[in-house]
Amino acid sequence: MTAYKDEKRGTWFANFRYKDWRGESKQKSKRGFRTKREAEVWERDFKKKMSRAASMEFSLACDLYLADNAPRVRDTTLEQKRYYIERVLKPYFKDRLIGEIDAKAIIDWENHLLESRTRRGTPYASTYLNTLCSQLSAIMNHLVRFYGLEKNPVQIAGKIGSKEKREMSVWTREQYLRFSDAVADKPYSHLAFEILFWCGLRVGEMLALTPSDIDF
Repeated sequence: MTAYKDEKRGTWFANFRYKDWRGESKQKSKRGFRTKREAEVWERDFKKKMSRAASMEFSLACDLYLADNAPRVRDTTLEQKRYYIERVLKPYFKDRLIGEIDAKAIIDWENHLLESRTRRGTPYASTYLNTLCSQLSAIMNHLVRFYGLEKNPVQIAGKIGSKEKREMSVWTREQYLRFSDAVADKPYSHLAFEILFWCGLRVGEMLALTPSDIDF
């Protein structure tokens, strides 16, 4: 064990080296322990849980997750995952090691989301919160299956939000035709809505269309 006393503060700190998931030697240090034993216990526990995935930085784990899934999902799905990761997950967890993101860290993150507000000053939608938790859980599950992570901390902490969505209101044919007539003077918008309604596409699917997708 490598515990040392900070004579100025009167506390103890751990300073040691360990091997990360690549097998490379890294240095780790943590201060503020009241006793030498506390510092030694923390060092022992840290080394014990530093499996392959646990020693990765969160940002790197996300990049590996996206790269591994790129050939397996649609481009629109991949971009949606990338959006949640780059805009929400990475900015919060930043350079933390996966092994440091335990159930308590997940609860702290979820509480942060619950306290956050949109630009309009309203809380995040329940379905949005659940989607973010599910995305983080998917990353952790991927690390469990393929990179040796011992357990998924999101499953231990539990998710917030809800999967339930409001009932979708669908236009009848007559309702759509009245709407179509009202936007007929806007050719681009009219064409877009014609494709969406008659082909049954979602917005993302329509925007992804190219001339080669059309059988003339």
